Amino acid sequence: MKKALKVIAIVFIVIVLFLFLAPVMFKGKIKELVSSQASEYLNAKLEFVDMDLSLIRSFPSLSVRIDGLALSGIKEFETDTLVAFDYFQTDLNLMSVAFGDAIEIEAIVLNEPKVLAKVLEDGKANWDIVKEDSTAIEEVDTTESESKFKISLKKFEIINARIVYDDAEGDIYALIDSLDFNLKGDMTQDHTTLNIFSTVKALTAIYEGITYLKSAKIGFKSDIDADLANFIFEFKENECSLNEIVMGFNGKVEMPKDDIDIDIDFKTGKTAFKPVLSLIPAVYMTDFEGVKTSGQFEIDGYVKGVYNDDNLPGFGMKLIVENGRFQYPDLPKSIENINVNMQVDNKGGGGDDNIIDIKKAHIEMAKNPFDANMKIITTAADVDMDGKVVGKIDFGSVKDIIPLEDMSIKGILDVNLDFGGKLSSLEKEKYDEFKADGKMELTNFSFESNDLPKAVNISSAIMKFTPNFVNLEKFDMKIGKTDMQMNGKIDNLLPYALQDSTLVARFNFGSKYFNASDVMPGGEEETPNEETDTLPLTAFAIPGNIDFLLRSKMDKIIYDNIEITNLKGDIILKNSKMVFKGVDMDLLDGNMKMDGYYDSKDTLNPKVSYRMNIKDFNIPAAFEAFNTVKQLAPIAKNANGKFSLDFDFSTDMDYNLSPVYKTLNGKGRFESKNIKLKGVKALTKLAELTKWKKLSDPSLKNIDLKFEITNGDIKVEPTKMKMGKSEFEFGGTQSLDKKLDYDLKFKIPRKELGESINKVVDNLLAKTGKEINIAKNIQINAKVVGTLNKPKVKLAGSKDDGVKNEIKEELGDEAKKLIDKADKEIQKLISDAEKEAAKIREAAKKSGDKLVKDADNLGVKLKDEANKKSVQLIAEADKKAKDLEDKANNPIAKITAKKSGVLLKKSAKKSADKLKTEADKKAKKLHDEAQLKANKLNNEADKKANKLVDTAKIKADGLKKKADNKADNL
Repeated sequence: MKKALKVIAIVFIVIVLFLFLAPVMFKGKIKELVSSQASEYLNAKLEFVDMDLSLIRSFPSLSVRIDGLALSGIKEFETDTLVAFDYFQTDLNLMSVAFGDAIEIEAIVLNEPKVLAKVLEDGKANWDIVKEDSTAIEEVDTTESESKFKISLKKFEIINARIVYDDAEGDIYALIDSLDFNLKGDMTQDHTTLNIFSTVKALTAIYEGITYLKSAKIGFKSDIDADLANFIFEFKENECSLNEIVMGFNGKVEMPKDDIDIDIDFKTGKTAFKPVLSLIPAVYMTDFEGVKTSGQFEIDGYVKGVYNDDNLPGFGMKLIVENGRFQYPDLPKSIENINVNMQVDNKGGGGDDNIIDIKKAHIEMAKNPFDANMKIITTAADVDMDGKVVGKIDFGSVKDIIPLEDMSIKGILDVNLDFGGKLSSLEKEKYDEFKADGKMELTNFSFESNDLPKAVNISSAIMKFTPNFVNLEKFDMKIGKTDMQMNGKIDNLLPYALQDSTLVARFNFGSKYFNASDVMPGGEEETPNEETDTLPLTAFAIPGNIDFLLRSKMDKIIYDNIEITNLKGDIILKNSKMVFKGVDMDLLDGNMKMDGYYDSKDTLNPKVSYRMNIKDFNIPAAFEAFNTVKQLAPIAKNANGKFSLDFDFSTDMDYNLSPVYKTLNGKGRFESKNIKLKGVKALTKLAELTKWKKLSDPSLKNIDLKFEITNGDIKVEPTKMKMGKSEFEFGGTQSLDKKLDYDLKFKIPRKELGESINKVVDNLLAKTGKEINIAKNIQINAKVVGTLNKPKVKLAGSKDDGVKNEIKEELGDEAKKLIDKADKEIQKLISDAEKEAAKIREAAKKSGDKLVKDADNLGVKLKDEANKKSVQLIAEADKKAKDLEDKANNPIAKITAKKSGVLLKKSAKKSADKLKTEADKKAKKLHDEAQLKANKLNNEADKKANKLVDTAKIKADGLKKKADNKADNL
């Protein structure tokens, strides 16, 4: 007995020691496995505060708990955390950790997970974090025997989760706040019962700016009889809720192979009307508990059929509301007699066969009745419809029905519509076979809200309906001081609404006064950005399925402190473009005519192309109004006067609608009768060099300047103009990075020259001993280089060259012969040197071109080999994926095999793409290295050639000086 007790005591001590020591023994193994797997497969940062292992917490399983686990992105997602947990806990089969090839996972607990799923405008998603690895195909584990983890779940729990889906590309935002989820069941068995319980305290869903659910409560509980061997799930006692609506459902889902066979019914049964109101955000969020209600409602529906890649199950729903009524306790009026009988059915298959049957829809708002009934039957071939809408809404009574915070609304809407027939009749323009009659009229409408800069007032709007078009007879609106009037017609309205056909509209639009701050968010309080032309805007999309013509006439427009008057022209919205045709307006003390377009097919990179004809714009005003002028012609900041401009250009725009200057191309003609320049750095420096003070602040007359822009670089043709009585010539280039290369030529009156130059003239006259008539104007050539901010000015030759040339022109025949002879010798000397230099450069160019050509040929070979390997990789992945699916012998294995096959193909595609990318990089590197060598050859040749020509020029200068001395002695 003592011996037995002793053995038991020893065993107990060993067990206790093992419970405390085992976690320490296996902690390193598990931690190393988690870290290595993450770094091997993820392009993301995985961090955690601590890892804790325990046998006591979930005995006899080994409990692994990771505290402060966070997975964050890199590059553009560096500041975003994809997933974070207070702690992540998983219970593992101890024997599998110690001795098994695969670790068995028995339970998972996620405590306070925070998930941010984010999609950028360009479609990049922050969860796309799997590394592109060329060896991925070989490393993918596809069978249970090879896997490092094995799922043997009996419990899965999520505690207080917060999940955000933010999709900028699709304009979708969803927030799931305070999600709890608990799944229990022994998933190691062929048959088991899965118990699911889940709640969400607040679900918000926003699509394209419209809030469909706001802080909605969700509940779900279900007992599911699961046949895991055959993948058949039967729902027993089940219930789900949305806000106050509670719905039961039953049925089953079978997934024997690839198809999913669904047979589910759901219904509420007859219940009180009040829960329906909980689906209306404005009602549910404002004193919902205190709302008085009466009436009943019932929802009954089904989903039945096969779901796969090519087929949808059928579905249907019936909604009945009887004598519904609700009234807020502190408000005098109610919405009552709400009666709805509506049924929706879809046969499944391709999803085209639908029946929407609204037998009755009646509502009375403050005793104003509104009735509607309609039936719409859609098939793949046609849409058949019949319906009627009659009613009146007094918006002024809304405040007596529903509490309105920070807003007010009033006005009367009268509706009387009767329609019926087939959509194909409209498409074939057989209007006599389609019934459409009635009108909608809105009178004395007014809406004020803190979300709008000014109140919206529509004094009258009338739309009349016919089978072939909708006629907008009248539309008079005021927002603040801004007035707008419009009339016209809309074609193809029903095909657009039901089949996404093109909506065609032709409108006349007019306004006597239009202030952009009245209609744009932020209003007068918003401060314009000094770096942009107008109030802050971003790229916007023009729908591809509209064809609108807006024939406009606007008397006065205030837009970002720019006053525009007498605007007229056509604005066309078609094929995702906004086209301006024959637009004419007065602004900046002048006039502008404009044709062009804004192309929004790519909102991240929209394109514009315009032709402008500007007459007599005020230069300072244009500089302040347009950022493009600041970028391309900053000299305008120091200019006064008026100018005219013919300008054709095209450019890409960024998302903030600023030009991408490296894509800017165009040509134009700039004209001005008189421009006064003051404080231009280049001219100030030129005045200092020539001692001609008038150059500091010149007045230029009769300017007629032609220019071209290529990829943001400006080329100005040499242009003559007047500066007082003197001639002035200007031309050259200005690069995108603001580097200057301009040539200036001008004649300076001798009497206005500096004293030093006039002394040169007197000395030369004294040497000749003759009466020589020197010209009154001396020509000076100059060059402007450097940058716009730091220009550099240098004279071409010495300051007295012009004077010397004037005197030499008055010398006798003998002196002229000496000079002519020297000039011929000089020309021959330089010509011979330049010919030899050209030969040196040509030889270097041929050698360089051969280097580049050989490198490019090798690059093509590399790319071809990469393409062949890529095709082979993808073919091997397809074969492996097929083999996996063929070998799978049960539903779980088949699903696993299919998912593994998808992963194989995806990995193969990424590997193939990487091979191609690396080949492209190698080919580019070969090309770049060869180009560098070629450039080096050309540079060395240039140095040698330049040295040859420079030597010839030095000799030429000697000959020139000798001839000049002889001429001077004459």
